[in-house]
Amino acid sequence: MSNIYCAICCGPLVEVDIASKPRSEAFKTAWQRGDDFDVKWEQTYDCEIITKEEAVWTTMIMLLGFNPKASGPTNVAFLAPFGEIFDSSVTVDDSPDGSFTLDDTGSDEQHFECYDVDGVDCPNEEPAFPFHPPCYWILQRRLSNYFSGVTTIDKDVLYGVMRSLTATVSYLDINYGDLEKDFTCVRFWHSYAGEEVYAANPGVVEGLEGRIQEMMATGYFRLPKYVELDLSHGVQKDPFKSLPFDILVTIAEMVEDPECFMNWARASWSIHTFLRSAQNSFWKRTIRMQMQWFFELDRFLEDDKLCHGSSMRAVFLWAASGSKLRLGMKGGDFLRLANRRRIWTSPCKALIDRYCEILPRHLLGEGGDFGYNKEYSSEEESSENNEEVGGENSDED
Repeated sequence: MSNIYCAICCGPLVEVDIASKPRSEAFKTAWQRGDDFDVKWEQTYDCEIITKEEAVWTTMIMLLGFNPKASGPTNVAFLAPFGEIFDSSVTVDDSPDGSFTLDDTGSDEQHFECYDVDGVDCPNEEPAFPFHPPCYWILQRRLSNYFSGVTTIDKDVLYGVMRSLTATVSYLDINYGDLEKDFTCVRFWHSYAGEEVYAANPGVVEGLEGRIQEMMATGYFRLPKYVELDLSHGVQKDPFKSLPFDILVTIAEMVEDPECFMNWARASWSIHTFLRSAQNSFWKRTIRMQMQWFFELDRFLEDDKLCHGSSMRAVFLWAASGSKLRLGMKGGDFLRLANRRRIWTSPCKALIDRYCEILPRHLLGEGGDFGYNKEYSSEEESSENNEEVGGENSDED
């Protein structure tokens, strides 16, 4: 057992408990026998939703630590690519390819306490921080997006960030998103039924690109033609109605989360109609801005031939609703995407924001500009484009 969690996703660093048979089958057996449903099934993940093979990634650990024997002000942190956890410490060893050796740690010990180093027998004076390789990769992708290019994480800066956020004994003092865990009452990770999403690998989903390509090619995202209801007569006051088009586009650019974006449309009828008639190019940029975590979808946005006949609004709604984290999610691609979205939008954002505050100013780039206003210079231009191409489904026949 272990009472520490991934510094990036706050997920388990140990093997999770998965039932040997589906919960539906266990319920049926108990009902036929007239038995009470065994409580142990409530404390295991459903094997129909996630398998042991799919959850093995939780035991893969990297370790970020501090080298007390560093000779200068730089390269004081070490990053071990492999580790093995026991209680609140992680044991590391030389990597097979020689990229990391125990000499890099500056310690005679192989095990390092994580988060809390106040114990009497603690081998290290400064805390170490464990995390999963897929979570570290997502963190690096978020940083690369900030700089609009491939970027290597500075170990020293990242260590400084995590060290400044050490206020608990098991995880960092940051927002981990919709993580329904009360760690103040529960010391160890429990695999409760319905929470399988937290054990879903957030890495790249193999085969998903092919499935998206097939959906686009077969017209899955083609919206049917129908008459929209006009509810404008029921609107008493809408502060967005009088705003210039360019201002609306700027606001759309600043809304980073799909859920907030859709809530904006629900709150204002003028925004609802504005988004309903927006052309495909607008929705493509919206997807790029708000779904930077959806790596498997991104490459198709530049394929005009493949996008022909698809509504990008439909693509956005499909991705936004499917990846919304909720308890009781079924297995499949969106189980993993929901966990990735949580990790990307909450803990990774918090870490990268703090990282860029600490990073020397001359190393900071512009980043983050997808240029909504470069394409939509005025409301009149957008209206003309919509009339020419037929509204949001601009690629449809």
